[in-house]
Amino acid sequence: MDEPKKASAPKRTRNLDRIIRFVGYLLILLPAALGFLYVRAFGVSVVQRDAWSMVPLFDKWSAGTLQISDFFVQHFEHRSAFPEVAMLLLGIATKYDNVAEMYVIQGLPPRYVDSSLAGLQGQYQVFLGAFSFRSHFASHL
Repeated sequence: MDEPKKASAPKRTRNLDRIIRFVGYLLILLPAALGFLYVRAFGVSVVQRDAWSMVPLFDKWSAGTLQISDFFVQHFEHRSAFPEVAMLLLGIATKYDNVAEMYVIQGLPPRYVDSSLAGLQGQYQVFLGAFSFRSHFASHL
């Protein structure tokens, strides 16, 4: 009538596994935390370089003449409607505080960066190897 006892890991091993898992999570979150700390320490709300291309959109918004076609105007070699809409909405919400934009960029998931680079995979296979490995590793968390 005695049932065999199930083999279980010793308590010491379970604690060690928890500690290793916790340290692993901290190491995974460390780059994101450092990015946010970097923005907090050095982020300055100054419009520079190609961010000046947003000024006509804000002018049209404040004048009430903004149209959907304004988001599809060519900017250098591309048309970027979605980022311009996002930056306009963020600018309206924060009175165009560039530091808030930096925090949003830091908060984008790494998967977004990987998917935006996926189109280059054919040309730059060696360069993207590290990104695909990181993406594979992050997707298993």
